[in-house]
Amino acid sequence: VELRLDSVEDLGMPQDCFVAVRIGDTQKLSKLSQSRTYRFPKAGDRRYGKIEVFRRIGVCNLDVDPSNQDLREVSINCAEAGFGSLGLKVAVTGEVKAEVDPGDVKEGKVGTRVRAAKEYLSKHGLEVRLSEAMQAVLKDKPADPAE
Repeated sequence: VELRLDSVEDLGMPQDCFVAVRIGDTQKLSKLSQSRTYRFPKAGDRRYGKIEVFRRIGVCNLDVDPSNQDLREVSINCAEAGFGSLGLKVAVTGEVKAEVDPGDVKEGKVGTRVRAAKEYLSKHGLEVRLSEAMQAVLKDKPADPAE
């Protein structure tokens, strides 16, 4: 089954709205746009579906590297929507790729420093924070990004 949603008129909807379309057990979620097509594997004997509109009330970035086995604690600020912060504990599991066979490499001073630096960055979530800062700079494009 294929559904196409076309906006009838521009009602000045906020930029942070999302549309969920559900038929049976399958749900598709996407950012609200003028026109979007959704394809569902099968509708079976279903004659009705559901369309829901959501608005983002908070967001956070997250390190999902499975080699970092630590439990992550994130806080999602929902103050703009009139709520407090939502705290979550996140465990990431999955297959960890071995970049280099540890038996083939002799770990010297440099290898130890690199590993320690990577662990430090991962432990404190610095890669995620730097990514967020870079995204904010690219979005706002201030005259002097160092300020």
